[in-house]
Amino acid sequence: MTDGRAPRVDTPPGTWCDPGMASRIFRFGILMPALLGVAACLGEDPETIAGGPAPGDDGGASLSDGAAAADDASSVTDGGGDGGDGGVAGPCNLAKPFGAPKKLTSLGGPSDTQTPRLSWDGQELYVSREVTVKGAPAAGIVRYVAADGGWDSPSALAVNDIGDGGLMHSSALSLTADDKSAFFERTDRFNLNRGISKLTRTAPAGTWSSPLGVTVTDPAGQPAAPTGPWINADGSRLYFAQANGTVYQAAFNGTGYGPAKALGFGANDMNPVLSRDEKRIYFASSRPHPAPHSGVLVYTSTRASVEGDFAPPEFVAELNEGFNDLRPSWVSVDGCTLVLSGRTAMPGVDVYVASKPK
Repeated sequence: MTDGRAPRVDTPPGTWCDPGMASRIFRFGILMPALLGVAACLGEDPETIAGGPAPGDDGGASLSDGAAAADDASSVTDGGGDGGDGGVAGPCNLAKPFGAPKKLTSLGGPSDTQTPRLSWDGQELYVSREVTVKGAPAAGIVRYVAADGGWDSPSALAVNDIGDGGLMHSSALSLTADDKSAFFERTDRFNLNRGISKLTRTAPAGTWSSPLGVTVTDPAGQPAAPTGPWINADGSRLYFAQANGTVYQAAFNGTGYGPAKALGFGANDMNPVLSRDEKRIYFASSRPHPAPHSGVLVYTSTRASVEGDFAPPEFVAELNEGFNDLRPSWVSVDGCTLVLSGRTAMPGVDVYVASKPK
């Protein structure tokens, strides 16, 4: 299939423009009418864009799951257009707290759906879910493709069979902004040996290559055991955690990523997800929380520059209320919407969506 994207128009350097994004995001139950600067791309009023699918798009959809959304979204001056904290108008007030997370039920399928991440063009959704490989269960990555105002039937990526009859678990797929490279976590069938693999393709929504291992080194230059990878827009920096509970960032060095730099949050941290400008981070942690909270819950922090230090992390109380396990997975480019996986009770993990108001 073609990727359905309209021709790009002149935008500032580093700005990704897709006029069809607004209606495609509706399929996910999220209303983000200025995501990726849609209004700026078209020179239209945000309310016009939010009113229906862009010309030539393959159909709009409704707010299917009652996800907390900026229904009356309009530009404000205190938002950060790239998910930062100031200077560029956006569709929400980033200084306000998120609304309560709402469970997304439109995907169907079993529970235990984790690490939900959209492609940057909104045409694909990837989740981690149990799959069957050669008659055996494994943690795998499942792809949904936008079609007819919703999502088509999910299909598992062929990334679990290691070729000798053994199985690998795979999860936490993260894409670059051109939707042509994807990084994900792979572990052996016993969850002992961890690593990052990479997929490539020649066009968005195209067929992925076979996975190739990615070399990642720790601060000492030794092989790292990364989990929960998140790749930045141009693929130049990789963020991940290790089993020691430390979150790292690692720059591309020509052949791999590293030596990694610890981000200084302490211990028991995992699942880093960053804003487009990489100045705000959300992550999960099992550190001691404010009473009466317990479990793995969400924290956030900011910094002034990509190479700068993050401030002490803050507990995101409005997200964590009522959960005993909640992990961030994807943040919109405008910083207004956060997608998470979580649970309020055993068993089962579900997809949740939280948005900031106007």
